[in-house]
Amino acid sequence: MDSEHADGRYAPTQVRIEDIRPQRDGLTLATRKRRFCAIFVDGLAVMAISALLAKFFPFFQVKAMVGLWAIVDFKPILANFLLLALLNGYLLWTRGQSIGKFLLKIRIAKPSGERVSASSLCIRYGAGLVFAITSATSLLYCLVDSSLGLRPSRRCLHDMLANTVVLEV
Repeated sequence: MDSEHADGRYAPTQVRIEDIRPQRDGLTLATRKRRFCAIFVDGLAVMAISALLAKFFPFFQVKAMVGLWAIVDFKPILANFLLLALLNGYLLWTRGQSIGKFLLKIRIAKPSGERVSASSLCIRYGAGLVFAITSATSLLYCLVDSSLGLRPSRRCLHDMLANTVVLEV
């Protein structure tokens, strides 16, 4: 070995990333399965109500898109987002739970276990809305967001942006 390489200048960089442990201070992170099922239940509730509204009110109808970079009509998406906020708003504000999270006994909290602020909830749920402008950005956000949830901390992109975790009740 050369003497110039012995000091470790060319060694790979060692980085330690602090991650939230699955259990700490009596708080248990929700399983990925429960998180997915809660999102699924929330999605079913919103789709059912959106479908009923779209049947009777043309404003809620989302127009067909052409191409991956097609600009989406933002008004029905915003209306459906507001519908989701109304359906889940009270539970999210008072308990840190959406309808699906309530049924599956999980809740949103700060990493310390404290209640989440309204601004954090807006960031958490608004992040996906910002990326829903085109099909491609929406798809990219979904891929990145869900992929990050596979880490040991189970924190998705929206959790990191809002500084939240999902805990078992």
